[in-house]
Amino acid sequence: MPDPSAYFALVRPDGVSLASTTADAVKVTLNDSAGTPIGALAAVPWFTRGASVQIGTSNSTLGASSTYTSGVVSVEGYSRIVGIAYADQPSAASGLSVQQASRDTTNFDYSETFSVTAAVALPFSVETVGQYAKVQFINGSTAQDTFRIRSYAR
Repeated sequence: MPDPSAYFALVRPDGVSLASTTADAVKVTLNDSAGTPIGALAAVPWFTRGASVQIGTSNSTLGASSTYTSGVVSVEGYSRIVGIAYADQPSAASGLSVQQASRDTTNFDYSETFSVTAAVALPFSVETVGQYAKVQFINGSTAQDTFRIRSYAR
């Protein structure tokens, strides 16, 4: 029987159980047919394909020349920052930016920028080079009626 305090637990019919006490570790226990543990592997990193952390999401429209800025998120351990932005009005020139900082959450020294065309979804994907990231969208000179943005580290 897996530890009841586990973050998640799975017991296969052949007696192998998987359990994790955190979101990023796993313990493999081998049990006999009666459920008695007969062996275990030490906790090892638990990497799942598609694991991600949300950086920001919004459906709130922006006024003329207004700005959306996500929260600051640790992206350490993730290889890419991905997302999609859509607005019925164009962004400012290079108005979508993925900004990254290496050691703090104040100085965002690295940025990749994109311009969003009106009524055309723009998917983006940026290599992770910093420890922290945020996403910013600066609207163009016309107020929006529709705006959607989603961003994740994965």
